[in-house]
Amino acid sequence: MSNIGYIMDNRSLRTSNNTRNSTSINRTSETIELSARVIVSIALMIIIILGNSLVILAYKKNHRLRTGTYTFLVSLAISDFLVGSVSLPLWIYGSVQGWPLPDKVYTFFICFDIFSALASTLHLSAVSLERFVAISKPFYYKTITFRSYFVWIGVAWGLAFVVAALHPRILSTVLPIPKDSIHFMYQVHGIVLFSCGYLAPMVLITTVNIRIFKIAKKLIRNMARPSQVTTNRNSSSILNYTRRRLPKERKTAITLVMITGLFFAAWLPFFIVNMLSLYCLTTCLSLDERKLLIIVEFTKWLHYSNSAINAVIYAFRDIEMRKTFISLLWPCCRPCKGSRVDPTSPGPSVLRTRHHSSSSVSKLPEFLAAKEKETDHDLAC
Repeated sequence: MSNIGYIMDNRSLRTSNNTRNSTSINRTSETIELSARVIVSIALMIIIILGNSLVILAYKKNHRLRTGTYTFLVSLAISDFLVGSVSLPLWIYGSVQGWPLPDKVYTFFICFDIFSALASTLHLSAVSLERFVAISKPFYYKTITFRSYFVWIGVAWGLAFVVAALHPRILSTVLPIPKDSIHFMYQVHGIVLFSCGYLAPMVLITTVNIRIFKIAKKLIRNMARPSQVTTNRNSSSILNYTRRRLPKERKTAITLVMITGLFFAAWLPFFIVNMLSLYCLTTCLSLDERKLLIIVEFTKWLHYSNSAINAVIYAFRDIEMRKTFISLLWPCCRPCKGSRVDPTSPGPSVLRTRHHSSSSVSKLPEFLAAKEKETDHDLAC
């Protein structure tokens, strides 16, 4: 994801040429340094591909994961997988061959990098909003159909594609743009990218998560008070369902806070360097090419590493995902012995298709009882 490519365009960071023109000692040192950078990038690429492949396969294997939230998360895993399988290999190729790459390959890399990374950001925003609806309006949430989730996933991918397609290197091939306007276009695109890819999602996700924890705190406080005896079957079922479901929703919210917190920490250095490169390249980044390359590479490692983090968090924080990972890696293992539901069987997943109509009030207690059984299994391990 980068207008940081503007540095590449204007500073010609050709590591291979520098190596050939240096002394024998310097050449050996630079070769070792380049080899170390490539090894780190390859290791990161392998972790990203394997980790996100596990998430995608887990979603396919375990029918209990086929909920709206997990559909968002598996789409996020697909965008992360694209980072590891396309963007990072091209970055490694550029590190070895020297920047910039051949024009068409370089344009593809820059635009695809933006596309895949921005898709990740928008998915995280969508998941946070979805969790907010789940915990603040649980019964409206149960009426949301899968079509709505696919629409929002399509919007996330579509917006990422549009922003990537508006990169100056793409526009300059289809529009007659004066050369003295190219830098201004990079600056405008950089602001759009920063706004859509970092600033707006950070404000949105932070605000939503604060609201989620306030609602959770209020619900916990209300449940701690002695409840009045009620003869209303629906009211007691609603209270019982909310009480039993809240721990899982709160744990999911904490997991999302961890994911988004690490996301913003990983991307902040990149956007700082990116904006400096656009507005004060010669003064703020007046470094020799080797030092500048190290800074750029470090920021790219940080934001690429974010694509590897999500799968690790799923494995440690989400019981259902962790059990499915284990069953994929060790097919003979059967965690949670005596489990009432086999991960590969549809079981209660039918209840998660969210085609329940809000008008079916008469069936609410039965529906909640079924959801309670499902929640028991989710929290069993």
